[in-house]
Amino acid sequence: MHTHELHPRLARSMVRAALYVVLLGGVAACTRSVPSAQEAAIRSIVDEGFVANEPLCIAAGPFPLDSAAVRGTCDKCQALYEQGFLARTISGDDSFGSVSYDLTDLGRRVYRTKADAALLALVRRRLKVNGRPGETPDMDALAKPRMCFGQTRFHAVVDSLAPVTMGAYRVFSVKVVNEARDTSGLLFDPRTRALGLPLPEVPKPGKPALYPPGVMSFDINPDGSLDTDDMRYGRWVNEP
Repeated sequence: MHTHELHPRLARSMVRAALYVVLLGGVAACTRSVPSAQEAAIRSIVDEGFVANEPLCIAAGPFPLDSAAVRGTCDKCQALYEQGFLARTISGDDSFGSVSYDLTDLGRRVYRTKADAALLALVRRRLKVNGRPGETPDMDALAKPRMCFGQTRFHAVVDSLAPVTMGAYRVFSVKVVNEARDTSGLLFDPRTRALGLPLPEVPKPGKPALYPPGVMSFDINPDGSLDTDDMRYGRWVNEP
């Protein structure tokens, strides 16, 4: 049976397995620069992930929140209380008591419920791609109570490997540096760092707050668009 007769997913897996064997056998992939259009596509993919997942936000609320609602909805409430973002009230006695949390003035600075502009723009783009350009995003479905201390965004591609080709498939890897942006004035406050958010080192004045480089791989589709891939090869074959 020829590869083109296989199910596309199976064919892709077979090609990838063969490619791993070749690259692990010592065939080197050379460093190259990334074309500006390709870097723009990488920026879009990375930023869309950050907009959707908000890594510098903590799910919490809505407030006031009692002990029955805390379980499963506010894993960080105790930590937020300890750092001054929430107030805690304990009522009852040893046999039957309850705990409730509410926002402090500090907590109100970072508390959000509505979807931000970047998420709304992303939803509208996806609706358009799916053939529903006139549809209005469901604001209630997009709303979520959370504490947002900053935003993570793509900063730059700092290194790359030449694409590898096997049959109809082309894959390339890059090292991406991302940036943490302080949207609250509290991102690098010691109280925020104590919450365990994924924060880079505090930047020097006037400099961006950059994360260490990380490897990302992408499939190059026939139309030039990109899809993320978990493949590693060449000198980054053992990178996470």
